[in-house]
Amino acid sequence: MPGQMVMALTGLARTALGAVHPVTTFFVGWCCALFVVRVLVTGSWRGLGAVGPMQDFWRWGGLGGGWGALGSGPVGQWEPWRYLSAMFLHLGVIHLLLNMTALWQFGRALESEIRPGRFAVTFLGSGAIGFVVSDLWTILRGADVPTAGASGGLFGIAAAVVGYQYARRDPRYKALALQLLVFALVFAFVLNVNSAAHIGGALAGAPLGYWLYREKQPHRHDRWFAWAGGLLVLFSILSVALSQISLPNP
Repeated sequence: MPGQMVMALTGLARTALGAVHPVTTFFVGWCCALFVVRVLVTGSWRGLGAVGPMQDFWRWGGLGGGWGALGSGPVGQWEPWRYLSAMFLHLGVIHLLLNMTALWQFGRALESEIRPGRFAVTFLGSGAIGFVVSDLWTILRGADVPTAGASGGLFGIAAAVVGYQYARRDPRYKALALQLLVFALVFAFVLNVNSAAHIGGALAGAPLGYWLYREKQPHRHDRWFAWAGGLLVLFSILSVALSQISLPNP
């Protein structure tokens, strides 16, 4: 019965989102929809990436800036779901467009290779790990900087493609790895970005991509990855809802 339920839900999702890249399509749509809703609700938007009022930033799932998921914050709560919710909060139109363009490019390439459940686990897992690394780095530095966006997960899936190509001896992995390194360096030295999240996401994604290619009897694990991916996708929505209700009324 559970297996039939998973198959039915998977079929419904693929019908609604498209049969080839349903998870990539969902995440792009979810990020864009959340941005639009936030603009309509708050009545403002940030075109160049400004954080805006911190209360608004936290309420829509932001991480840091006085509210680390490791336990700091206005009410001193441990809110680990923010490692997911922060992935879908984008601070402006440019921030959103850059990340969604990269997600559409790398997401489709990886999802078609490893199938939707594994892709969801890779993207969300590497993005969350990237924010964990970012949180730990801010603790070491003693500077709690606000952060949000899907770029940790994007570096994760791009690195997963590198690991996947390396495992199957595809020479294209060298060019992609170099491209990823150049992007990381440019972002680190030219733009004000969360390099710790990028590094953490890439370090999580590369070995995972390698393992997914080397995975023995992958069809035996399809059901488990479908469950894990589906639950993570559901929780990616719930994480934003939890952020909405966790703050006290201003």
